[in-house]
Amino acid sequence: FNFDDLIAFYSQPEDSLNTEVSETYKFSISNIELKKSNFYFDDKNVDKETHIKDFSFMIPHIGWNQKEKSNADLKFNFENGGYFQSALNINPIDGEFDALVTIKDLYLNPFYEYISEYAEINDFKGRLNSQIKIKGNTNEAIKSILSGSVSVNDFEMVDTNGKTFLSAKQMNTELDSIDYFNNNYELASLTVEGSYTFFQLDSISNNFFQIFKLNDPSEGNVSKNSEITSDTIPSKTAQSINYKINKLSLNNGVLDYTDNLTGQPFNYNLSSIKIELDSINNKNKWLDIYATMLLNDRGTLKSEIGIDPNNYLNSTINIAVEKFLLQDLN
Repeated sequence: FNFDDLIAFYSQPEDSLNTEVSETYKFSISNIELKKSNFYFDDKNVDKETHIKDFSFMIPHIGWNQKEKSNADLKFNFENGGYFQSALNINPIDGEFDALVTIKDLYLNPFYEYISEYAEINDFKGRLNSQIKIKGNTNEAIKSILSGSVSVNDFEMVDTNGKTFLSAKQMNTELDSIDYFNNNYELASLTVEGSYTFFQLDSISNNFFQIFKLNDPSEGNVSKNSEITSDTIPSKTAQSINYKINKLSLNNGVLDYTDNLTGQPFNYNLSSIKIELDSINNKNKWLDIYATMLLNDRGTLKSEIGIDPNNYLNSTINIAVEKFLLQDLN
């Protein structure tokens, strides 16, 4: 990395024999601004160059005796359109800060090289939008709390045969509170619209295990470039994850199922899939799932399923099927 030598030079330990006492210095700087700069990040690990266009930021004032919050605004444009923007306010006395981060129309296909390290795919598409609020303290930034919204439009993953196996017109999530330090994650809602899934089963495995390299435990789980020594990143004591999703829904989903276990492929289509779940959390003792769908564009299925997350054998199933054709099973 071309900054390593500078970091090493300025990280050298101070001369312990030098007893000169440094004087307190005072400073006051106003109107710090950078306009329309361009940055290029060349990641040799995946042979990918990222271009950040029109990088700009503005800091009205910072001073040694400042008592009011400092403001810092930053913005840059993405190469394929859209932008990143943030507004940061920091109290210089106690370190309390709040920030608003906005991402507009971030196209996901530039991240293909990173995803392809873990999945055998030909394409990775989508467009991400988000608005995230962050509150915390600079003295303990790791304890910051996040909230806001994230959405992905026109998401699609294509396998090496050119077949779309996972897609969605829109995915939305409302974040109530993300507390990484305490392992608490609470979502107000998670909604998926117009999803498509292609699932293929054979005698050895299935297409998802093959795509995400899950058939061989030694394959795909650790990137060849992600080997990190244990003392590189500080770790916190392992603790259980607390999660909560107040409402989860899937609307107008499609599942194409192919079974190759018999002598010839058995294909079946489930469409107009609608699934709803309320109040999912790590302490649930019972889950109620409501689902409706079309069976091969003809029959209908309505179901109410109750599940004990700690014992899947303890469940209740109420299913109503109409106009199901037995010839579809031939």
